[in-house]
Amino acid sequence: TTVPTSSGSPASGAEVSFRGEGHQTDRFYRTVRCDARGEFRTWIDPDRLYVLDAATDTHASAPVYRTVRKGDADVAFN
Repeated sequence: TTVPTSSGSPASGAEVSFRGEGHQTDRFYRTVRCDARGEFRTWIDPDRLYVLDAATDTHASAPVYRTVRKGDADVAFN
């Protein structure tokens, strides 16, 4: 997944946070950092509702609320 800035350029070095809760009592939190192309990869448990956001020193995305299903490959940050 690629994280863009508001101007559309890659958000190099952005930190992406995943916060989630399943149907059980366990909670989930993970952060990953984007590479120079604004891209990141991570493994998360499927079929859970997550709140995702991305931030650099000067930009921050609005939170994205999404149920990530098995096989999902991309998350859109607008």
